[in-house]
Amino acid sequence: MERCMKLAYVNCHFCLGRVTKRTLIKSSCTSVKGENNDNPQHSSMRSPSGPPARFISDDDREFLDFARGNHKGRMQVPAVALPPAIVDSVNDMLYAEKGLFKVIKREAAKLDAHLRSRNPPYLNPSETKFDKRKWTSNMIQKLDDMGDQISPEQRELFSDEIEAEAERRRKELKNLSGFWRSIAYDSPKACLAYTLCRAAPNYAVSIRVLNEIVRRDPEFSPESVLDFGSGTGSFVWSLLTVWPRRTNFFYLNDVSNEFNNLSCSLLAGDDVDFNPTSNGIYYKLHLPADVRPNFDLTFSGYTLSELNGPGSRIAAVKHLLKCTKKYLVFVENGTLRSHHLLEELREYVTTHFSREFQIFAPCPHSKPCPLLMTNLKQQRKSLICRTAVTYFPFPIRNHVKKNATTELFTYLILRRRENNQTNFKSEVEESAIEDFTSREIKRTKEEDFSWPRVVQQPRRRSGHVVLRLCCSDGTACESIVSKGKHPSFFYKSCKFAQSGDRLPLPNLGTEELHSELSDVTSYFGDGSVTIDDGTE
Repeated sequence: MERCMKLAYVNCHFCLGRVTKRTLIKSSCTSVKGENNDNPQHSSMRSPSGPPARFISDDDREFLDFARGNHKGRMQVPAVALPPAIVDSVNDMLYAEKGLFKVIKREAAKLDAHLRSRNPPYLNPSETKFDKRKWTSNMIQKLDDMGDQISPEQRELFSDEIEAEAERRRKELKNLSGFWRSIAYDSPKACLAYTLCRAAPNYAVSIRVLNEIVRRDPEFSPESVLDFGSGTGSFVWSLLTVWPRRTNFFYLNDVSNEFNNLSCSLLAGDDVDFNPTSNGIYYKLHLPADVRPNFDLTFSGYTLSELNGPGSRIAAVKHLLKCTKKYLVFVENGTLRSHHLLEELREYVTTHFSREFQIFAPCPHSKPCPLLMTNLKQQRKSLICRTAVTYFPFPIRNHVKKNATTELFTYLILRRRENNQTNFKSEVEESAIEDFTSREIKRTKEEDFSWPRVVQQPRRRSGHVVLRLCCSDGTACESIVSKGKHPSFFYKSCKFAQSGDRLPLPNLGTEELHSELSDVTSYFGDGSVTIDDGTE
């Protein structure tokens, strides 16, 4: 496990808890305030001219953090880079043979373009089979059976229409299938090409999704995980980065033996005696036969779109739901087809597993997606529920490092509901015994699920910000936050907001939108504190 622990590091550009300069100043001022100020050493720390240092209370600190966008609903992470140990291992493989790197680089560019334009199939394979020649011959036979009822001119005209209709049906079924063909990663070169083009964005997306679970549920730490379609093992790297030395059992499922061997080699690195089984890592070609909830965290990254139809996807999702004990994460490309795929999954879960699971993210509701409903009403395809994460591309040895780029993705996090254990005490005894703090924490967690989410990048204008939000009542609305109508700290926070962030305002709907945004007490209690830190 020593090799795995080397991956459990936190990059300097990725930290879940920020230590700002203002926080350090506050701690230093507090220490000076508690000591004897008559000491000349302490008096020299004061400014020779001007008022003494200002001490900021905890309530004021919360206001300042909110104004800078550092509140509980901020979900974005800084630019993510691959772990250095993984980069060195992949570079050693690329330069193991002479001329291998040029071949892998060429194949990686083609594969990346293909994967980004690839769409999951809408129909099952049996439903997409269309024999154009057989269908045309049947229709021509029907024309022949009519005999003298139609003239030769009409027969020729009908024959042309039959040919056109057959071609139209063939193209329509092919379009519904998404021009999908399965990709076989059956060679080390194909797996290396995938690693070169997709390892960095897959790792960054995993970090972004796991960061949301950490921020919203800091007490959760998975002991056993299931990775459906593990591929190169990028989810394991992100897991060891976010929760170092917490997970004891890894079930990595992939149908490609070459991918499993590559993932094991990347984790082993220079360790010749590395044994994945002794470190709790198990590579399997199939999902576990035991369908009991044994895994605290189940992850499926870009795997559902690799299945050959809705039937296979629903069967896999059903199996994963039964194996999950706490969280189930699905990640797909940030395209309209992938958005439809996850909406199909949401509908299945809310219909058949609503008592066992609830939607944790990104939706603050369990109703149909309002963005898709807007697309249907207005006959357009521009609204997609997707999130962006910034990452550094794979740094190839002896090449100029590329600048940070953005990856668009759609995701869905499901959370298993807590078991409703029967309580034989009366309501009076329960209310008398229950602690006020626990009730407050429970209420806060319930309100956390109803916070509206920013679904598109805010448009910053002079003196106001335009936000497009997905609200808890299942509607998508647009709100204008301005300097004059809203508190200054809230306006400044909205200026720093990005797509995917959440606003800590519970029970926000279309009708209560502007009144709720103007109410400070929904987040800070009485809202009696006002602070102007002098920043715009």
